[in-house]
Amino acid sequence: MEAKDKMLFEISALALKASDNSVTSAEFDRLQYLLKTDPLAVKYYLDFMYTFASMDEIKGIAPDKNQQECNKLLLELAEYENTAEEVEIPAEKPSRELIQKVVYPAPEKRQFSKFQIITLVMSAAAMLFVFLFPRVAPEKVDVIEVATLVDQMNAEWTKSDFNKGDSLWTNKGPLKLKKGLAKIAFNSGVETVLEGPAEIEFKGEQKIALLSGKIFATVPSSAVGFTVQTPGAHIVDYGTEFGVMIDSAGNTEAHVYKGQVELRPGADPLVFENATRLTAGLAAQYDPLSDTTTAIPVRSYTFARQVVSSSNFVWRGEPVDLADIIGHGNGFGTGKIEVGVDPITGKLINEFEMVGNSGKGGYADVAESKMIDGVFIPNASWGPVKVSSMGHLFNDAPATTGRYWGAIFNGAVHGVDDSSRHNLVLNGVDYGRVESPSAFSLHANLGITFDLDAIRENVPGTELKSLTAECGISSTVSDVFGYESQADFFVLIDGQARYTRKGATPEQGGEKIEIDIRPNDRFLTFVVTDAGEIPRDWAIFVKPFLHFNIN
Repeated sequence: MEAKDKMLFEISALALKASDNSVTSAEFDRLQYLLKTDPLAVKYYLDFMYTFASMDEIKGIAPDKNQQECNKLLLELAEYENTAEEVEIPAEKPSRELIQKVVYPAPEKRQFSKFQIITLVMSAAAMLFVFLFPRVAPEKVDVIEVATLVDQMNAEWTKSDFNKGDSLWTNKGPLKLKKGLAKIAFNSGVETVLEGPAEIEFKGEQKIALLSGKIFATVPSSAVGFTVQTPGAHIVDYGTEFGVMIDSAGNTEAHVYKGQVELRPGADPLVFENATRLTAGLAAQYDPLSDTTTAIPVRSYTFARQVVSSSNFVWRGEPVDLADIIGHGNGFGTGKIEVGVDPITGKLINEFEMVGNSGKGGYADVAESKMIDGVFIPNASWGPVKVSSMGHLFNDAPATTGRYWGAIFNGAVHGVDDSSRHNLVLNGVDYGRVESPSAFSLHANLGITFDLDAIRENVPGTELKSLTAECGISSTVSDVFGYESQADFFVLIDGQARYTRKGATPEQGGEKIEIDIRPNDRFLTFVVTDAGEIPRDWAIFVKPFLHFNIN
């Protein structure tokens, strides 16, 4: 038997086996191999295709019940033909000339039985499946769980209904957050906050595609290399806190708040030629149309960094404003100016008289405010100065006159009989207006204590790291009266002085305060005392902020 005949019988036999699902794995692989490597096998396949297309026009033909038996018979015949010994047929000497006019009889019109037609169609269909399946079947794609939706607030998803605790997977297509916020924790330890409207697609435990909107990422050192892919660039993390957004023009913005990232233009994150390294406090914008990267101001409070739906809390990185808390607020701008706390009774007050008073000693709890622990009049000559509800003492408190002015309040104004009402000024900045920077007034011989644990509870999911502020006596004292008053400034934590400034005068201006706060620190106290007999100690603390990090 010639090779091409063996090929035809082999393909026929394998195709028939495939049609009745009796083909073995080895036989199936053999059939695939023949179709992929042998042009003759492909020709046979095309012949079957032609036959299949022709037979498709035949209607109303049902499979014969003896098809399986006939298939078996055909297989046996094919196997016999393939293995039979070759028979040599001796050549006969022609009895007449080889070249002569030959008249062929008219071809006999063949008749096909129903069984023959069905067998041929099924064989062609099987061949078609075997040949095309490896080419048109979709490539197997792994669907992997890479993250969890740990929280969400006012979230509305398109074509999806997610709940807290749901797993998130790769290769399931883009997800659209129409509005609201979603906090997503990756298996690698990365935490992200997505803000709608936005569209994302999960690429793995270390990669997410941001197709639109904005996202904030907190990346631990164990997950360095986490990548945010945008339509025009990749932002690769080096252990940090950063935000990525796509603006209305399709530009990619990267903003770094801690650590550093690299903005890599283009579709390949492994290309470093035009990369821009960004460190804390820096930001850049990539324009894919012009293929340019430009430095831009960092957006300090644009990205939602923490979401706690149980308390309806969203944190964008803002510090807690202690002056706002004194103004009966939550530390994030809800307080009112020129309201505060009565230093004798500890009650919250909405108005007060701008007059001098004398204290009686003792510590007054502020029951109406969870975040203000208490207030007091410091004077060591009356005995130990208590500075917290837990009994902490300010052992280094000086002896004072015990006299104070007005109240402890949000804002910075003054006015007495011999001077008109005016805003206080420190380092040339006018405080006291609604639009002015934050400040609270603390005249000499007044003290206030904040409960840091209560403030921590007000900023869930974060870690309190530090206090910054400036303190001093208003320069308006010199402007109005022409002399220099003096005061001592103290900042205590749990009764221990962490900052001291003695003998401050208006001419000296403000001085910066920077204090690291440890996890176990509980009570934060501000104290101002007179440093002599000269009156008008118009003392203020400006921009008194507590700073937090993602916990």
